[in-house]
Amino acid sequence: MTGNRHDTWQAEQLERLTAEQAGKRWPEHRCALLSNPAAERELDALVLKELWPGVEQALQNSRLVALAGGGTPAQAMRTLHREFTTRALTVVIEDPERPSGRRTLKPWYCRVEIEAWVEGYVLKLSPVHS
Repeated sequence: MTGNRHDTWQAEQLERLTAEQAGKRWPEHRCALLSNPAAERELDALVLKELWPGVEQALQNSRLVALAGGGTPAQAMRTLHREFTTRALTVVIEDPERPSGRRTLKPWYCRVEIEAWVEGYVLKLSPVHS
């Protein structure tokens, strides 16, 4: 279908966004960030099949407390609003065997954030103080 306005994912995504916004007031800045659906699927596969298993292995004996978005890691994947297609997974884990301080028996919590884009990925670990 060469020459059709639906030849690119950008046109399809812009049309979808425009339909969703029909009758609504657009933000003052009128900026639309589009995400490539094919790239999203590839990035989800990278995170869920290659990166997440490594996180699980490194944090074995820890308990998954929360997934941003709930459900399973696949359901918790989300698109970040960036100038390029970026997918992310954020979880909070707990390890009762590693208390957060010497004088407390509270479990240790950690936020794990995985962000992936076509050019690379980043894994962030940060303690959560309860």
